[in-house]
Amino acid sequence: MITTGKDIIMEKEYFEKLEANQRKQTGLLRVTAICSVLICLCMIVITLAIVNMVPQITNALGQVETLAGSANQAVTNIEKIIPELEQSAKGMTEISNSISTDGLPKLYESLDNLNKVDVETLNESIKGLSDVVSPLANLFGR
Repeated sequence: MITTGKDIIMEKEYFEKLEANQRKQTGLLRVTAICSVLICLCMIVITLAIVNMVPQITNALGQVETLAGSANQAVTNIEKIIPELEQSAKGMTEISNSISTDGLPKLYESLDNLNKVDVETLNESIKGLSDVVSPLANLFGR
């Protein structure tokens, strides 16, 4: 086959385009390699962050579980107390009704009896008792 000048020029242009294309591909491969390394580094950092967070998450979940148990116990206690409170309220209502019908006259009678007590005589009796007990206390060393 005979090569002409035109063929040589076309072949030279072809090789120049081929070389330029290879340079572009080499540049793109470098960018791809750099991106791959950066992605790997990011994955390593994320993995380390997750590994460091696992104990904290486990601790937090343990605390949440403890709080849930305490809350459950509190609810159970409240459920036990409610019937007792209802019973107490009924009892208080009965006592209140009893006091208003039966107890008030007795209460007034007791107050009248207390008002009839001679406080001066009571004080004199207490002083006399104190006078008698003091020498006995001194005798026993108290």
